[in-house]
Amino acid sequence: MKSASRPAPGARTAESARFSNAVNPSSLGKRWVRADMAVRAPKRLDGLRQAQGTSCAGRAAHSPAFTIIECLVYIGLFAVLLGLGTVAFYRCFDNMKGLRRNADDITRAVHAGELWRNDIRAAARAIQVDETDQTIRIPQRDREIFYRFADTQVFRKTGADAPWLPLLPRVKSSQMTSDPRAHVTAWRWELELQISRKDTRLRPLFSFIAVPQTGNPP
Repeated sequence: MKSASRPAPGARTAESARFSNAVNPSSLGKRWVRADMAVRAPKRLDGLRQAQGTSCAGRAAHSPAFTIIECLVYIGLFAVLLGLGTVAFYRCFDNMKGLRRNADDITRAVHAGELWRNDIRAAARAIQVDETDQTIRIPQRDREIFYRFADTQVFRKTGADAPWLPLLPRVKSSQMTSDPRAHVTAWRWELELQISRKDTRLRPLFSFIAVPQTGNPP
């Protein structure tokens, strides 16, 4: 009988190596961890996708929206603001028109007053006033100048046969009177224009004074 050969101590055969690898706890643990990770990775991805899907669905379900009542409220507020803006715009536009009208009236009154003062300075003889007809006659060297107030207008003509021409419209009152001084007689024109608006605080009053160059005894 042949005696079985025994391996030397410390020597490993192929079968023992396979067995040791098969039963090696460290190698089994690594393989188990890898397999477990390979199995859990898709599950985690699915879980994340489901969580994202539920969060998106929750956001979509709780996203802010407008009801019909809220829309009507917003439309009403917009209409109120639009109406207030329109009223303010037209009020400012009306005030601008009134200011422009007043400026035009003041300009015309000043021009008419300067023309009257020039005619008074150029008087060559005594100036005559007709209170009943509200007419003033200013004799000059080559002609006569007449002023008259009628029908809320001041008229002027440059001769006895010349037509009356409107000089200043929208006049409330007009009075041309003499103003005796120490050595001369001055002439005063008190003029008041019509008020276009009732809420006007200042009355459009004008006062023009002129003295003839030749001088009139008081």
